[in-house]
Amino acid sequence: MSLPGVYEAMTADRVTAFPAVRPHQRHAWHAFLAQLGAIALHRAGAIAPPRMAADWRIAIRGLTPEFADDEPWRLVVDDPTTPAFLQCPAPNGLDDYRGQVETPDDLDILVTAKNHDVKRTVAMRGSADDWIFALIDLQTMAGFLGAGNYGVARMNGGFSARPCLGLAPADGGPGAHLLHDVRRMLAGRDALLGSYPDYFTSDDGVALVWLESWNGANSLDLRRLDPHFIEICRRVRLRAKNGTLVARTASSKAPRIAAKAAHGNLGDFWTPVSVTDGKALSLSYVGFRYDRLAKLIFDTQDFRHPPAMQVDGARAGRWRVVARGVAGGQGKTDGYHERADVAFEPKTASALSRIDRRDVLAQIADEQIDEIREVTGALRFGVAVAASGGNAPADLTKSDRAHANPYARRLDAAADARFFGALEQRFLAANEAEAAAGRAGFARDVIAAAEALLSKAIETVPCPSIRRHRARARATSAFWGQLRRLGAFSATNRKSSMRRRRVMTREELGEAVSRIASEIARLDPGPAAALRRGPLAGAGAAAFWRLLAKYGPEGVEKNEAGWAALIQAIAILTSKGRNRDKRSSHDSGAPMGGAIFGAGVSELRLARLLAAPAEMRHQLALRLCRRLLAADHNRFNLVPLAQFILFGNDRTDRRIAREYYRAERESEKKEMPSDA
Repeated sequence: MSLPGVYEAMTADRVTAFPAVRPHQRHAWHAFLAQLGAIALHRAGAIAPPRMAADWRIAIRGLTPEFADDEPWRLVVDDPTTPAFLQCPAPNGLDDYRGQVETPDDLDILVTAKNHDVKRTVAMRGSADDWIFALIDLQTMAGFLGAGNYGVARMNGGFSARPCLGLAPADGGPGAHLLHDVRRMLAGRDALLGSYPDYFTSDDGVALVWLESWNGANSLDLRRLDPHFIEICRRVRLRAKNGTLVARTASSKAPRIAAKAAHGNLGDFWTPVSVTDGKALSLSYVGFRYDRLAKLIFDTQDFRHPPAMQVDGARAGRWRVVARGVAGGQGKTDGYHERADVAFEPKTASALSRIDRRDVLAQIADEQIDEIREVTGALRFGVAVAASGGNAPADLTKSDRAHANPYARRLDAAADARFFGALEQRFLAANEAEAAAGRAGFARDVIAAAEALLSKAIETVPCPSIRRHRARARATSAFWGQLRRLGAFSATNRKSSMRRRRVMTREELGEAVSRIASEIARLDPGPAAALRRGPLAGAGAAAFWRLLAKYGPEGVEKNEAGWAALIQAIAILTSKGRNRDKRSSHDSGAPMGGAIFGAGVSELRLARLLAAPAEMRHQLALRLCRRLLAADHNRFNLVPLAQFILFGNDRTDRRIAREYYRAERESEKKEMPSDA
């Protein structure tokens, strides 16, 4: 098919596959088609993708009207000063193009340490589409590969790679996926321009970067580009030789696009961006394992969703997660990773666009990850005991514990297969009892998989035969004993799970904290001073229990020390005196991290606070509150303070740190000279 013919078939969702596309080239090909389609339709003024190839041909040719012979869409153009497909004009001819690549797979981006992972130089009779896909992959996905070989702009650093995270119709093929993304890109174009005003200043910038002449020394400014620009990063020209194609290559002294400061955060439709530092996602060798993928999909504190994660709410079908990417490295690639086995119901997919619903999904995911971690720890302990021949825990060696590694990896794989289905079952549960049953079922499945792996390990790990029976008995006891000490085992008991108080939502905690802070502000000086000295002793006890009886959650006695520290902290923050109209210390619009920065707390002191173990957090929080009061920064959102004292999880720590550094950045902007 011609390129317009491909668009016609894809629009009708008649394409099953592109046989010449290698797995790691899938995203490059999909992204190329989506970007080109969105650019061509926008420039043509179309409001929806056309159905016929003739209309697509007109729209695509409209991007290169000055080339009557369609040179920018041909693989080979004899005149090197004229652009060819994804090949920039060479103003000085091919004198600099001294390198020669004989096969399309050698042109591609994969770098292997040895020639036994993906074989090199095997496509000796590569066809035109082999060269097309290799060229697209190289020019739009490649990372830094030594001096003169720069990577693309849409990645975080040269040793990274361009990732993909999005949603596609689960009941459709490649065409349905492409059509959905093109429509979303067209609809979100104005929002993209508004989100990156410092980078994209024109609505008709350079869209096809290979049309621009390049001598290898100059770089294009982002402000000259279309927000959906299709880039190139290498100087390549294809030539005909003895009836086949070869590639001539040249190095460059500078990257094609000057975008180093952006760290890949250029509004790419498929790239997640870190909330903390604003950098594009860099894949590691872990790839899209369940815990990593759950962070990307659900956690609002870590990554900002790319536009590809937004779905059409009017569509009734299920949505499939598409996660793809090559893990980059210095002079190597750490594997290609892909997930397309996770699908969600429309209600779950739509919930991903709402922060409050994503937080609920994130909480369920965190619980399941914790349960897997606990069961994995019990399995590791049991296998180590088996490998030792049944020794006591104190006598286990490093070698004994190392035997558990392969079994832990196999348990991870078993849990991965069940993880997202169980999570969605709990999220869509009709009531708390149904959700508890779903949690118990998932925990039982993970424990059953671990028990089966332990049985195999007991019979196969090296162990003197005379001690095999003792190892079997003690390893099993160690496994179940460890589980009974952890929360995962209790989740398998439905009644016990239902009896436990559910975790307070952020809204419930915020309401309780707000009311407590208001009540403390209205206290007489005597009770207020008693609370500042300590709620669990002396005169402060009566006021403490009165407040909790009125505003506290159920089961507060299970975390009595935490609530006591929180109320003492609020009392410390509340201004002294008899004024009945004095303000509460709770101000939902003022970030806690900003108050910490405003009070002059150093970065080192903040790091010590957030890294403090649980047993020290109460005391450090009280010291911090005294510092904030003395610096007149005692009014702020108390919910993060409550979460820090009561729960002490990583998500709260990241939130406080993010607010602190945001305040620091805003302070630096204010201090800059007006003419900067």
